[in-house]
Amino acid sequence: MKKAICLMLAAALVAALVPALMLTASAATDEFPLIESAPKNVCWPEGTMAAYQCVCSNDKGHEKFSYNWFITFDGKEYPIGVGSKSTDPWRKYVDFSGGMTGTIGNVLWLDKVQKGLDGSLMRCTVSSKTQSSTVYFRIMVGDSTMFSPPDITAPVFVTCDQGEDITLTVSGKPTSGNVTEIKDFITYQWYESPDYDIYNIKAIIDGDDTHNGKTYKPDTSEPGTYFYACGVFDGEGEPMANYSYSNMIIVEVLEKVENVSMEVTYMPNKTEYYVGESFDPKGMVVRVWRSDGYLDLKDGKDLKFEPVSFSKEGEQKVKLIYEDINTEITVKVVKKTVAPPKITEQPKGGTFKLGTECTLRVKAESSDGELSYQWYQQENGKEKTLIPDATAQIYIPPQTEGEISYSCVVSVTAGGAVVSEAESASAIVRYEAEETTAPDTTSPDTTAEDTPAATTGADATVPDTSEPAGTTGAQTADADGTGSDTFVPGDDKTSAIGGQDGKSSKAMIIVLASVAGAMVVGVGVTIAVLAAAAKKKKGVK
Repeated sequence: MKKAICLMLAAALVAALVPALMLTASAATDEFPLIESAPKNVCWPEGTMAAYQCVCSNDKGHEKFSYNWFITFDGKEYPIGVGSKSTDPWRKYVDFSGGMTGTIGNVLWLDKVQKGLDGSLMRCTVSSKTQSSTVYFRIMVGDSTMFSPPDITAPVFVTCDQGEDITLTVSGKPTSGNVTEIKDFITYQWYESPDYDIYNIKAIIDGDDTHNGKTYKPDTSEPGTYFYACGVFDGEGEPMANYSYSNMIIVEVLEKVENVSMEVTYMPNKTEYYVGESFDPKGMVVRVWRSDGYLDLKDGKDLKFEPVSFSKEGEQKVKLIYEDINTEITVKVVKKTVAPPKITEQPKGGTFKLGTECTLRVKAESSDGELSYQWYQQENGKEKTLIPDATAQIYIPPQTEGEISYSCVVSVTAGGAVVSEAESASAIVRYEAEETTAPDTTSPDTTAEDTPAATTGADATVPDTSEPAGTTGAQTADADGTGSDTFVPGDDKTSAIGGQDGKSSKAMIIVLASVAGAMVVGVGVTIAVLAAAAKKKKGVK
């Protein structure tokens, strides 16, 4: 938009300085013709048809505007097409007999052009109802033996700021015509001119280097209107076989404008916001004071804002930025009353063995914004602490022996700010280690009372071996330390150690769990049993 305005201003300035760009402006609302392709300064071989075209970017169908062509001959301007008279002197150098000379819309044809028109100044004026734009060019006529001129395209109007880096670009290519061979050797040469006239051009040479490429970077250090053209030559050797000059390229360098200050002349319609809302500049007018006057910017046009949205309540400063200057306004931000989220599923804890995974889950719902989650933990006697990166609905606590309480805060966010929140119930998670039991090496049937005292030596007392009537018995001990009671029924007084001599009915020796104790007790019992058996045989009681 800025470029379009500058282009119109530049066009008006050029019209005031030189006749190259004749602009007529009024308060009418119809469109201004924007010429994007102008007729070229082409050198035509004598006797060929010279053709020219003017193209407007906002009239692609060539029906919106009117196109009027004129030629200056012997110091006087004559119309071509509408208004042209058969007695006009320039007409004798063009063939009208075949009906090929004339204009159709934005195109001009001059059939079998003669050298008598060489150098004549031409113009095309494009008009809407109340506005017009004009471009100038010259008709060039060379020898009939020349090749057809190369085609060339170039910009027409270029507007830039002072000091801005711009590049002018053209392109050329050979064209067919009344020749049998087209050489494809294209060279370029850039020219500058004090005005619109191609006859006043001068080659641009920088030291020993001629600007002879497709592009050229003009000097924009000083404001003003500058004219450039590029020549395109097709063919080797001297003189060049054929050539064309581009249309005159008009470059308007605008004076650099310094921004001085800015102020808000009208506050925006909205000055109070909820947390999470974005700044709305509608209704605001900001006046920017510049070195060339001032500029009013409405509804935030061409401005940047900091911040764009509000994440906390209270009075907030909004910075308004335009290019390299800025100012501030103050708005009020309040927290919107939003119902806290409804927690529909609470996390569940429990007691777990190490190696078993515990999963805590919370579910919530809200119709006032997006939900976010944050888990916390609390150990016995300590403060509740936030768990980093635990921001999902599900949390799997680490397996650490002991008891820890977990809870989740569910928040409703709008515009990146928290507007309400609710905390879940606490879930207590207890981790315990697996229990390990040592093996029991004690016989469950062994008691001290079951084991007779061991008696050894000369003072050993022989236990009483008397038995109830009809029964005699003897306590015996085997050589391996085990013992047995052998009962012999009736009058049989014979006792067999280990049950070898009589009828064994039962063997019962109870040994202590301790190996050493078992050996001592076993030996003692064996001695006592042997002594008792000996006494029985002798009749000693």
